[in-house]
Amino acid sequence: MYDEREKALKLALRTVLSEAKERGLDVDLLCEGAMRSILDGPAREPVLIADAVLAIEVAADALDWAALTSA
Repeated sequence: MYDEREKALKLALRTVLSEAKERGLDVDLLCEGAMRSILDGPAREPVLIADAVLAIEVAADALDWAALTSA
């Protein structure tokens, strides 16, 4: 059950970032701002913070990789 939820959240994040990019937003700046918000936010669980930042980085890298391979 948890594995399916994690997959769904990863898909959702990639899709939101892809849509932002298609609408002309600077996804790199968006991701940097989101990561900064997580790091500066109220969450104090180091593993959760690290996992969240990593998830954003992986999703952004996937967009970059897709752009490189489709060109």
